[in-house]
Amino acid sequence: MKVSVILAILAGVVVTIAAPLAERNGQDIVPLPSIYDKAFQDAVINEHNKLRKGHCAQPLRWDNDLARLAQADVNTCAEHVEHMRAGSNLMGFDPAPVNWIETGFNCSWQWYSEEKKYDYQHPGFSDATGHFTQLVWRDSQRLGCAFAHCPGVNSVHSRFFCYYDPIGNYINPGMFEQNVWRKHSCAWEETPEIPAEP
Repeated sequence: MKVSVILAILAGVVVTIAAPLAERNGQDIVPLPSIYDKAFQDAVINEHNKLRKGHCAQPLRWDNDLARLAQADVNTCAEHVEHMRAGSNLMGFDPAPVNWIETGFNCSWQWYSEEKKYDYQHPGFSDATGHFTQLVWRDSQRLGCAFAHCPGVNSVHSRFFCYYDPIGNYINPGMFEQNVWRKHSCAWEETPEIPAEP
């Protein structure tokens, strides 16, 4: 099956809805993970932090308030995957995954893969690299993410939203130079290698 992926960059409405059981070809598949599921939180936060560390960014902490906002927004099942607030990374995909937690881990890699397009000589915002720059934004400290499955829409049905605070991708002068550092440019004695892509 061909997997279509839609990426977007910026992401408001607060209504918490329990995660539904997803369906694939009319059959039930594994339930979506709760935002309170420790395995889900760890998979997403640990992968973010491995990738951020190579760019000298502080580790993120899981934030349940951000996760609840992400859950409320992703559960609106808008016709198109679109940002509802700044400081977000989004992804839409079909078909629904069999392993949602692994998909959350892989989304971090998809966003990070934009790094190869980022122009460190001319730092700034670009639609082509905005997921990457938000992911490694040095001033961000907290992260909350959520999944939804939206079978009633005409576009992609499975969606993943992550919200960051403080938000990144500020376009004020000097902000990208301050917050998006080259790989292995830290003054630390040992800089870890960026892990291999899964």
